[in-house]
Amino acid sequence: MMAKTVETEVPDWAKWMAKDQDGSWYVYERQPKMHDGGFWHARGKALVAGEGDPCDDDTWKDELYRICE
Repeated sequence: MMAKTVETEVPDWAKWMAKDQDGSWYVYERQPKMHDGGFWHARGKALVAGEGDPCDDDTWKDELYRICE
């Protein structure tokens, strides 16, 4: 997993950030797992963090990041 710097405000509980195939960005309390339907899912808290461009290929699968403090 490569480091990526993104400046955005997220809740204190957010530890992971991922992009779904439709371009939506979410933050997660726990590390999410990829689902075949084009999205990430995790138990615990999750919140939409922003919108992006939809992915026509599988590049969304590379868009999972650990949030550092």
